[in-house]
Amino acid sequence: MKPLRLLLPLSALLIGPALRAQEPLAADELARGGRLLAAETARLERLPFRLELAPERASGLKAGEAGALFLPDQRILQTSGRRQAKDGQTKERKAGRGAAQPVGQLWLARLVPLQGELALSADALRRVKVTEEGRERDLVTFTLGIEKVRKSGPQLALHGRDGAVVLRVPLTAEKAKGGATTLTARKLADDRGVLELRLQGRYRAEIPVTLASS
Repeated sequence: MKPLRLLLPLSALLIGPALRAQEPLAADELARGGRLLAAETARLERLPFRLELAPERASGLKAGEAGALFLPDQRILQTSGRRQAKDGQTKERKAGRGAAQPVGQLWLARLVPLQGELALSADALRRVKVTEEGRERDLVTFTLGIEKVRKSGPQLALHGRDGAVVLRVPLTAEKAKGGATTLTARKLADDRGVLELRLQGRYRAEIPVTLASS
C-alpha cells in the first residue's frame, strides 16, 4: 500500500491555545488522502449500506497527529434538502429501520467521538491500519447516514464496528443556497472540540470529539 501522509506531528487541534493551529488539508493532501481512504473504504466489510464515494470532493483538517477527513457520498452532493428528506423517509419505510440515506465516510486520526462526557468505547470503533512511510498507524472510521428518528427531526447516524450505529447527533436545517459539503472544527475545551459537517448548505451536524489516548 502506498504511504498515507494524513498524520503529522502532534500540535493543537484541541489542546492548543488557539484554534488557528488547526488548518484545512492542502489540495494535494486531500487528493492523495481521498484516493487512498476511498480505496480503504471499499475494502471494509459489513457496511450498513452501499456507498458511492466522491473522493475528489473530500474535505479535511489537521493539527499535528490529530486529523479528520470526510469522503462524501455522490448522492448527498446531488440531492436537494427537500429531496434528501423525502428519499430518507422512503428508504426508511422500505428498510423498516432508521438509517436511510448515505452521507459518506468519516476518517479520524487521534480523535474519538464523545457520547455525552465519555469517549466512545473501544469495542464501538471500527479501526483500520494504514501504512505511513513504512509504519502502521491506526485510524478510526465511521459510515455516516441521515436517519429519521420517531418523534424527532433528522439525525446523523455514525456507524462504527460491524456497521452498528454507535452515535447519533442532530441535523440542523440550513437554507444557504449553493452551499458546499465541508468539514471544519472548533475548540470547546483543552482536550475536546467539535467537528462541524455541513451538507450542501442544507444540513449542519456537530460531532463532539476528544483526543484519543495514546
